[in-house]
Amino acid sequence: MDERDPDPYMLYTVVRRSLSLSAGKVGAQCQHAFDYLTREIDRLGLHPLNLTKEDDRHLANIRAWRYDRDHAKVVLGANDEEFDQVKAENPQHFLVIDNGYTQVEPNTETCLALWPMRKSERSPILRKLRPL
Repeated sequence: MDERDPDPYMLYTVVRRSLSLSAGKVGAQCQHAFDYLTREIDRLGLHPLNLTKEDDRHLANIRAWRYDRDHAKVVLGANDEEFDQVKAENPQHFLVIDNGYTQVEPNTETCLALWPMRKSERSPILRKLRPL
Protein backbone atom coordinates (compact mmCIF):
# COMPACT_ATOMS: atom_id res chain seq x y z
CA MET A 1 0.00 0.00 0.00
CA ASP A 2 1.29 3.48 -0.89
CA GLU A 3 1.36 5.74 2.17
CA ARG A 4 2.64 8.87 0.46
CA ASP A 5 1.64 12.24 1.81
CA PRO A 6 -1.09 13.67 -0.44
CA ASP A 7 0.34 17.16 0.18
CA PRO A 8 4.12 16.62 0.35
CA TYR A 9 6.80 19.15 1.12
CA MET A 10 8.60 20.24 -2.05
CA LEU A 11 11.74 22.23 -2.73
CA TYR A 12 11.30 24.27 -5.91
CA THR A 13 14.06 25.68 -8.06
CA VAL A 14 13.16 27.89 -11.03
CA VAL A 15 15.49 28.30 -14.03
CA ARG A 16 15.28 30.96 -16.73
CA ARG A 17 14.58 29.09 -19.99
CA SER A 18 15.51 32.09 -22.17
CA LEU A 19 19.19 31.65 -21.31
CA SER A 20 19.36 28.24 -23.07
CA LEU A 21 21.84 26.95 -20.48
CA SER A 22 23.48 23.57 -21.00
CA ALA A 23 22.37 20.74 -18.73
CA GLY A 24 25.63 20.96 -16.81
CA LYS A 25 25.25 24.71 -16.29
CA VAL A 26 21.66 24.26 -15.10
CA GLY A 27 22.84 21.65 -12.61
CA ALA A 28 25.59 23.91 -11.31
CA GLN A 29 23.26 26.90 -11.00
CA CYS A 30 20.66 24.84 -9.13
CA GLN A 31 23.38 23.64 -6.77
CA HIS A 32 24.40 27.26 -6.10
CA ALA A 33 20.78 28.08 -5.22
CA PHE A 34 20.55 25.10 -2.86
CA ASP A 35 23.88 26.11 -1.31
CA TYR A 36 22.51 29.60 -0.58
CA LEU A 37 19.49 28.00 1.08
CA THR A 38 21.63 25.74 3.28
CA ARG A 39 23.83 28.69 4.28
CA GLU A 40 20.71 30.52 5.46
CA ILE A 41 19.67 27.45 7.45
CA ASP A 42 23.11 27.43 9.09
CA ARG A 43 22.90 31.18 9.81
CA LEU A 44 19.48 30.85 11.43
CA GLY A 45 20.71 27.92 13.52
CA LEU A 46 23.48 30.10 14.97
CA HIS A 47 20.98 32.65 16.28
CA PRO A 48 18.00 30.61 17.54
CA LEU A 49 16.92 33.26 20.07
CA ASN A 50 16.50 35.93 17.38
CA LEU A 51 14.24 33.98 15.03
CA THR A 52 11.09 35.53 13.64
CA LYS A 53 7.86 33.55 13.26
CA GLU A 54 8.65 33.34 9.54
CA ASP A 55 12.13 31.95 10.31
CA ASP A 56 10.57 29.36 12.63
CA ARG A 57 8.11 28.35 9.91
CA HIS A 58 10.88 27.99 7.32
CA LEU A 59 13.00 25.89 9.65
CA ALA A 60 10.04 23.66 10.51
CA ASN A 61 9.37 23.19 6.80
CA ILE A 62 13.00 22.38 6.01
CA ARG A 63 13.09 19.81 8.82
CA ALA A 64 9.86 18.20 7.63
CA TRP A 65 11.14 18.18 4.03
CA ARG A 66 14.54 16.72 4.97
CA TYR A 67 13.04 13.90 6.99
CA ASP A 68 10.40 12.99 4.44
CA ARG A 69 11.42 9.78 2.69
CA ASP A 70 11.25 11.43 -0.74
CA HIS A 71 12.36 15.00 0.12
CA ALA A 72 11.16 16.02 -3.33
CA LYS A 73 13.00 18.56 -5.45
CA VAL A 74 11.41 20.07 -8.55
CA VAL A 75 13.22 22.15 -11.18
CA LEU A 76 10.85 24.37 -13.12
CA GLY A 77 11.50 26.40 -16.25
CA ALA A 78 10.27 29.98 -16.63
CA ASN A 79 10.40 32.67 -19.28
CA ASP A 80 11.74 36.04 -18.14
CA GLU A 81 8.34 37.45 -17.21
CA GLU A 82 7.42 34.33 -15.25
CA PHE A 83 10.81 34.39 -13.50
CA ASP A 84 10.18 37.96 -12.33
CA GLN A 85 6.71 36.94 -11.18
CA VAL A 86 8.13 34.04 -9.15
CA LYS A 87 10.48 36.49 -7.40
CA ALA A 88 7.58 38.86 -6.67
CA GLU A 89 5.22 36.15 -5.40
CA ASN A 90 7.93 34.49 -3.31
CA PRO A 91 9.95 37.31 -1.71
CA GLN A 92 12.07 34.96 0.41
CA HIS A 93 13.98 33.29 -2.41
CA PHE A 94 17.62 32.41 -3.03
CA LEU A 95 18.67 34.07 -6.27
CA VAL A 96 21.71 32.97 -8.27
CA ILE A 97 23.50 35.73 -10.17
CA ASP A 98 26.15 34.28 -12.46
CA ASN A 99 29.70 35.62 -12.65
CA GLY A 100 29.68 35.25 -16.41
CA TYR A 101 32.74 33.07 -16.87
CA THR A 102 31.18 30.65 -19.34
CA GLN A 103 27.71 30.79 -20.90
CA VAL A 104 26.09 34.07 -19.85
CA GLU A 105 27.06 37.69 -19.29
CA PRO A 106 28.26 38.72 -15.81
CA ASN A 107 25.47 39.54 -13.34
CA THR A 108 22.86 37.44 -15.16
CA GLU A 109 20.11 36.04 -12.93
CA THR A 110 20.00 32.34 -13.81
CA CYS A 111 17.82 30.61 -11.25
CA LEU A 112 16.41 30.74 -7.76
CA ALA A 113 15.45 28.30 -5.03
CA LEU A 114 12.58 28.61 -2.58
CA TRP A 115 12.19 27.41 0.96
CA PRO A 116 10.53 23.99 1.06
CA MET A 117 6.76 24.25 1.27
CA ARG A 118 3.75 22.03 1.04
CA LYS A 119 2.74 21.47 -2.56
CA SER A 120 -0.61 23.11 -1.79
CA GLU A 121 1.17 26.28 -0.59
CA ARG A 122 2.92 27.07 -3.86
CA SER A 123 2.15 30.42 -5.41
CA PRO A 124 -0.08 30.75 -8.51
CA ILE A 125 2.90 31.16 -10.84
CA LEU A 126 4.56 28.00 -9.50
CA ARG A 127 1.37 26.07 -10.27
CA LYS A 128 1.58 27.30 -13.87
CA LEU A 129 5.25 26.45 -14.56
CA ARG A 130 6.34 23.09 -15.99
CA PRO A 131 9.38 21.00 -15.11
CA LEU A 132 12.53 21.83 -17.02
